[in-house]
Amino acid sequence: VFAVQPKLFHLSAAYKSTEAVECAEGTKKLEGRTKCTIIPGDGVGPELMYTVQEVFKAAGVPVDFEVFFFSEVYQGMSAPLSDVANSIARNGICLKGALATPDYSHTGELQTLNMKLRRTLDLYANVVHVKSLPGVKRRHENIDAVIIREQTEGEYSALEY
Repeated sequence: VFAVQPKLFHLSAAYKSTEAVECAEGTKKLEGRTKCTIIPGDGVGPELMYTVQEVFKAAGVPVDFEVFFFSEVYQGMSAPLSDVANSIARNGICLKGALATPDYSHTGELQTLNMKLRRTLDLYANVVHVKSLPGVKRRHENIDAVIIREQTEGEYSALEY
């Protein structure tokens, strides 16, 4: 665990650019730009989210990022759930890295941060549109399907039977 922390701090420091802080404080919002909440997450998540930011910057994508450190692993450094949820609700868009699910909670609670975030924002369904792309070789032709999976009930309810 100790070996992971310096890397985590290094990556999280990269997120604290002037642009992200100014955007988070609401002091800068340029016309025609989109404000997006980013949750780097745990594991490989911070590296992926940092890469997304770099690619967007290089491509000139008009996005300002509001970054929140939200972690199941480093709970003491994690932003409050209410701050993260308010940012997502306000911005209407969020890129979230994977949040690790520990084998046990420090408080004995059964709900993970993923579950708490879903319940707070009423994100009860995961909807994925699967569609064949023209010109791409594939095994099956003309696929156009929507897959809907619940994500707050059943095994996601954190209720012991």
